[in-house]
Amino acid sequence: MSGALDEHVITSEALRDNPLGDPRERPLWVYTPPSYAGGPAVYVLQGFTGQLDMWRNRAAFRPTFLELLDRADIDARVVFVDAWTSVGGSQFVDSAGSGRYHTYLCDELLPFVDERYETNGLRGVAGKSSGGYGAAITAMLRPDLFQGFASHAGGGLFEVSIRPFFRLAARRLRDAYGGSIDRFLDELRTGPAPLAHPDDLHVLLQWGFSAAYSADANGTIRLPYDPTTAEVISELWERWLDWDFPRLVPRHADALRELRAILRRRRHPRRVVPRSHRGVAPPRADLASRAGPARRAVRRHASGDRVPVSDRPALPRRPAALDVEADVQDVTVLNLIRLALEPLCPALRRLCVRSRVE
Repeated sequence: MSGALDEHVITSEALRDNPLGDPRERPLWVYTPPSYAGGPAVYVLQGFTGQLDMWRNRAAFRPTFLELLDRADIDARVVFVDAWTSVGGSQFVDSAGSGRYHTYLCDELLPFVDERYETNGLRGVAGKSSGGYGAAITAMLRPDLFQGFASHAGGGLFEVSIRPFFRLAARRLRDAYGGSIDRFLDELRTGPAPLAHPDDLHVLLQWGFSAAYSADANGTIRLPYDPTTAEVISELWERWLDWDFPRLVPRHADALRELRAILRRRRHPRRVVPRSHRGVAPPRADLASRAGPARRAVRRHASGDRVPVSDRPALPRRPAALDVEADVQDVTVLNLIRLALEPLCPALRRLCVRSRVE
């Protein structure tokens, strides 16, 4: 690598005696590009089940994330955050079920980095999937610390992205683990091939999200449904929805308007919403009313031909609270908008350009 990758270990007070008994000593990486000229710091959050050393994973014939980042040579220090838990992830929130990961990120990691690395004072936060969700909520909750975020395929809209899979998880718990989440967790930790069945990941994700969103004050993790029937428990499901974007965005609309840069993953062209055009409207109460045109479902006939089966509506579009399309500005990012760098580069370059101008 041409740049410098410093590997630290931080001992967290916020994670001391966390409910899951996970380590309070956490790795922290800080990457400085070879041509660094005093740009911002950008914190990168991993998706669900992500652990820091996975950034070194290599797929055949592809460079690693770190190698791509090194080639990009962007004017920003990049901080790699570890927020893994023994139930898959923390969702980057403070929770009685998993620990105080929002506090750990904002009140411990930021001061640690600021004391050791000079920047221009600006910060961004970026991530994919649960990391994208974490980037969005972290910037919403702490606009005093972060001036922009990049959320690539960030989690959210739980009614359509998570709730339809409760039945799969309940069935998997029943058929493979006798309905016992403890038996599932034991197999996860000691079995020869954890998560080998695709529905095991639904079980883990829903349990991990429950630790973040619907744990009781005493730390007891509670699924938002009856695991024997998959029937939703309204009180617990409401706790989840309080952490979903249709409710979060209106509560933090002013903070979102003040951010310098927001990257939201869209189809071509990729865009960043400038602050002057960031109008945030309240969401529709009925998401189904925003459903797009019906899509034609098909199946394979025995002959191999594709034949129509039924018409069914598309999933609901994003609520109006997230639809800030007016007068957006295109951003060009060379050939590096691909693979894992896709959620990172546009927001970084946007922050770098603005910091040089201002």
